[in-house]
Amino acid sequence: MLAELSRIMAHGIEQGSFEVSFADNVAGKRSKANKDKMQRLGFQFKYLTNIYTTKTGKSYYYCYDYGYLPLDNDWYLIVRKKDDQG
Repeated sequence: MLAELSRIMAHGIEQGSFEVSFADNVAGKRSKANKDKMQRLGFQFKYLTNIYTTKTGKSYYYCYDYGYLPLDNDWYLIVRKKDDQG
């Protein structure tokens, strides 16, 4: 199930369902998506493999290599895990 959710997130980025392309995400740019769109693509927020908390206290929730940071108004920042993150 978790691998499937990571695939959904990656697919959403690759297909342009989120605001920037997968190539931009890999280059360090970040994607944004709203909760409704992520759920329509099949993403389920209750499944995750890791939580990464920054020094400033922000928590990124990961499903394998892809994660999200909750923003305001049901928007999420979509990120790809860096190799040096736990």
